[in-house]
Amino acid sequence: MKGVVDIDVVLSSFICFVFAVTNQEYLYYLPFAVVALFYLRETKSLDIEPAVVVLSVISVVISAVLCFLIEQTLLIILIVAPILEELTIRGVLWDVLQEIMNDYACAVLTGVLFGLWHIMTYENQTLVVVIIISVLLSFLRVLTDVYFCAVVHRLINIVAVVQLLL
Repeated sequence: MKGVVDIDVVLSSFICFVFAVTNQEYLYYLPFAVVALFYLRETKSLDIEPAVVVLSVISVVISAVLCFLIEQTLLIILIVAPILEELTIRGVLWDVLQEIMNDYACAVLTGVLFGLWHIMTYENQTLVVVIIISVLLSFLRVLTDVYFCAVVHRLINIVAVVQLLL
């Protein structure tokens, strides 16, 4: 099952590199791509539930259809950002913080940091909602794994894009 996640991360990183080269607006995602690729290399044996892989594939297909039908820039929002951001924040940063704090403190801190990462994207009242959702995703990380968080993140982004279109 890890092979599907590997392909997802490698493709997302590749798309990120291509977008960054062609449009400087996406340069800030390059560190996420690099960190995600290193994290992938370090996590050799993962016990990923088949349902998570199925959800991941479904979310990628829905995202790709939306990108094709609407706008290619959505590729970053729907496919690339969720996996790269999750592996960086709730993957690498989580593992570092877990050395010095318990899971719940780690969940709150990574959730708030993740929400604040989006400060340039949202208005103040929306940012509070994003931080709350991010903290909830971090608690989901305590119960599951980083890849499940990436799938849920991708599904949240799909709902947000569809909601904007309606």
